[in-house]
Amino acid sequence: MHKSIHGKNKKILHFLICVFLFIFLTGCGGIGIIEEKKEDAAVTDSGTNMDPIDIESVNLKNAVKKTAMINKNTTKSVLIKEDSTVTQMNNNLLNGNFIIPYQNGYFYSVDSGQKDGPDDILVYEDAKGNVTQPKELSGILFVRDDDIYYCTLDGLKRQRNGDVENIITFQDSVSWESYSVSEDYIYYSVVDEEQEKTYIGRVDYDGKHKQILCELDIWVEQIYLYRDKVWFQYCKFSDIDKRGLGQLDTDDFVLEIYDNIRLGSTSTFAANDGYIYFISSGLKRLNVNDNLVETIYEKNVEGVNFFEDSILFYSDKNLYKINSKGLKKLKKLRGKTAGYSGILVDNKKVYIGTYAGSFYTGFYEMDETGKTVKYWDSEETNKKLEKGLQK
Repeated sequence: MHKSIHGKNKKILHFLICVFLFIFLTGCGGIGIIEEKKEDAAVTDSGTNMDPIDIESVNLKNAVKKTAMINKNTTKSVLIKEDSTVTQMNNNLLNGNFIIPYQNGYFYSVDSGQKDGPDDILVYEDAKGNVTQPKELSGILFVRDDDIYYCTLDGLKRQRNGDVENIITFQDSVSWESYSVSEDYIYYSVVDEEQEKTYIGRVDYDGKHKQILCELDIWVEQIYLYRDKVWFQYCKFSDIDKRGLGQLDTDDFVLEIYDNIRLGSTSTFAANDGYIYFISSGLKRLNVNDNLVETIYEKNVEGVNFFEDSILFYSDKNLYKINSKGLKKLKKLRGKTAGYSGILVDNKKVYIGTYAGSFYTGFYEMDETGKTVKYWDSEETNKKLEKGLQK
């Protein structure tokens, strides 16, 4: 009799332990949820740590709707102040990635001139004008402390002193979409078109700490990190022609959508002194403190950046600047060049990219008055490259 009761008690205890473990492992925030969401996170843990964090699945219908106040008058002058180094780096990454300064030289792309090959190729030109083709690199994103970060089909990599390391490895179903940086992290978005999801994540520069911050049921085409918020251009997977503006708080993951701001097809942002600049039937800016939108320029704009006390932007073949003194045209492109393709401001120098058709034709180095200091011509670069390969 005693043995029978003891046996029943053991069975009951075993049953209760199993029930407890099941609840613990599958409950909200439990180990099962984290592991499942790691697999759902669109990146794989390639030998480094995936920080344990619950992924917030954010639905567009549940986003906080915000309405910006619109000033219908065009601003005649603006006051530009110096912002943080990281902010200006993001302005360059998004608006001037046609050229990447590196060790007193430049990485940039030129028309390959090949009928059956790629449209353009990456070259490096040193301070003496020697041009080489770094075949082991492709899709360079940025340089940090002489480390080269670049993207391939299978992930984000870093080249340090000639050695290549994996920072993030992508799952096969996702594609790299955009990125922005902070002092400690690279923020990025990847898209899974089949599942109709965008993942926004971050990783430190060594690839040791990876976090997927959220998954969204919208297509995030461009992100820009400013004041602890990820600002982004988005569209629905079912309607890619209508683009809107949203923001995601990096602390509490609250998603906010501006219901009365529509963005143009050109994906570009810039920020300075509490304003987010964006393109929507011209160049506009949003005050992040009071949600007031001002118009800077009414006609079509394709690129923007900041230099000293001025906003630089281009429209068609014209390059403009606007500051506290008003609007001024700096330069008009002539000849076979179709238009500008980006603005980079680095080390008190301004670089303006040019294109014709689908190809880069070169880029200008200019001073603050719009005067050309030097022009890099794509055809001339190809000649230098061929000459170097023949040696």
